[in-house]
Amino acid sequence: MLRARPEIESLLLYRPGRSLDDARSASGRTEMVKLASNESLWGPSPLALEAVRRATLEMQYYPLVQHPGLGAVLARTHHVDEDQLVVGSGADELLRLLASAYVSPGDEVVYPHPSFSAYRHATLVAGGIPHEVSLLADGSNDMEALVRAISPRTRLVYVCTPNNPTGGAVASDAWQWYLDHVPDSVLTVVDGAYLEYSPDSPDYLQAVREGAAGRGRAYLL
Repeated sequence: MLRARPEIESLLLYRPGRSLDDARSASGRTEMVKLASNESLWGPSPLALEAVRRATLEMQYYPLVQHPGLGAVLARTHHVDEDQLVVGSGADELLRLLASAYVSPGDEVVYPHPSFSAYRHATLVAGGIPHEVSLLADGSNDMEALVRAISPRTRLVYVCTPNNPTGGAVASDAWQWYLDHVPDSVLTVVDGAYLEYSPDSPDYLQAVREGAAGRGRAYLL
C-alpha cells in the first residue's frame, strides 16, 4: 500500500485556538479581546478594503508573485534592500519555505519549546530532525541553550520573541551573546510576530543587514 513518508504520518493534526464567537459562547461574555492569533482588534483598514474591491475587478488574471510596489515600500520602511525581502502568505508559509530551502533529510533544526508548533511541522516536512530546547523561567528563549544544542548537522535555528505562547522576550545582551557564538554555517530565523508587544527588543534587522554584508546569517519574519 502506498503511504506518505514516516515524517509526514507522524505529524500531529494542528488544532487552532477557539474563534472569538466560540470563546464568547463558552464563557457567556460578550466583551472579549482575542490575542492568541495575532489578529487585528479593529478590523481591516478602509484602504485595504478599497484595494480588495479594486482587485476583484481583475480577479480573472493570475496575480503577481511579488508586487514591486509593496517591496519598495517595505524596503524603505525597514531600511533594507528590496532584494532582501520575501513576501509570503503568513509566517507558516515562510517557515516551510525556509526549511525546504536549507534543510535536507537528516539535517537538524533547533528551536524553543514550548513555542509555535509550525517549527516542528516545517522541520519534519523537510525531512529534518527537530531538536527542542526548553525555555528560561521567564518564558523567553534560552539563547545559550540554543547555541549548545547546535551540532555539525544543524542548519536552522528558530528564535521566537516574544515567545508564543509564553510571552517572554529575548533581552538585548542575550541576543548579542547569541550572535557572537552562533556558527556562520547556521541560518537563524527570528519569528517576531508579536514584536509590537516588546518595544525594547533588540534591532534584529541589523543582523539581517550585516548578514547581507557577509557577517553572519539571519532572517526575520
